Amino acid sequence: MHPDQMAALVAVADTGSFDRAASCLGVSTSAVSQRIRALESGLGRVLLRRGAPSTVTETGATVLRYARQQQLLAGEMTTELGLEAEAGDPGGRGEGPVELPVAVNEDSLATWFPAVFTEAARWSDVRLRLVAAHEGRTAELLRDGSVMAAVSAGSGPVAGCRSEPLGKVSYLPVAVPALLEGVGLDRGGGCGVPDGSEESRLSRLPVLRFDAVDDLEDLVLEASGLPPGLPGPNVPGAEAYTQALLAGMGWGLLTRSQAARNPGLVPVPGLVPVGRELTWYRWRLRSALLDRLTDAVHRAFDASA
Repeated sequence: MHPDQMAALVAVADTGSFDRAASCLGVSTSAVSQRIRALESGLGRVLLRRGAPSTVTETGATVLRYARQQQLLAGEMTTELGLEAEAGDPGGRGEGPVELPVAVNEDSLATWFPAVFTEAARWSDVRLRLVAAHEGRTAELLRDGSVMAAVSAGSGPVAGCRSEPLGKVSYLPVAVPALLEGVGLDRGGGCGVPDGSEESRLSRLPVLRFDAVDDLEDLVLEASGLPPGLPGPNVPGAEAYTQALLAGMGWGLLTRSQAARNPGLVPVPGLVPVGRELTWYRWRLRSALLDRLTDAVHRAFDASA
């Protein structure tokens, strides 16, 4: 498995296109296609589903993980030896910063994770590539080789990875006062199990979610002793989600720091806050660069607590 072939697989997996992969690698599309065919022929397996976009097969995901590891270790070796990259030598053999793909959920990106950027900006040998993903789905990105590390709401084992707990993030159910007053709720009310009258009013409030897999609001309703709420719109993206709350499109959840930055939103009476434990996953690989990133992530999270 030649490094050029592995680099071609990584480039197609990242871009979803043979043409864009060729542009990234500085070679022709034909060269990328030839390298992929040679790699598949040598392994006797189909690694990519050709299409728009092109995606890795289950076997391809396994090879992709090793291809990224090969690039990471080659880049670290080049840095440690103080070797200069050869001009026109694309493909992760030391031609500049080593790319570390990392999956991070939207809430973390909007709150504590940017503190990592302050440190990463000083790393001349590392280039972060962030993948925004639901915190409950980042484990699959680790398994299929899309990323080397991830912030996740999961705590179970992920093959080939080690996990380190970060801590709990608290989410507050909030809405604009006008929305609460519109259904007859007292915005000065406290948290706790609502009575029958309050439960009826809460059931008339639409629920804002990030997407179809966002289950935090359901956890709040369950903890408050309430049935599923009135469906509201799905609004992906932390900033857009907050703006939808401020516009009165429904009630939703913000971290404590997000809520503090938006005084126009108030707690929803009868709904209790909910916490979610976050875990840092990284490939089980001896890597000084992954160690450095891991340390920065822990510092950023701890500083936000």
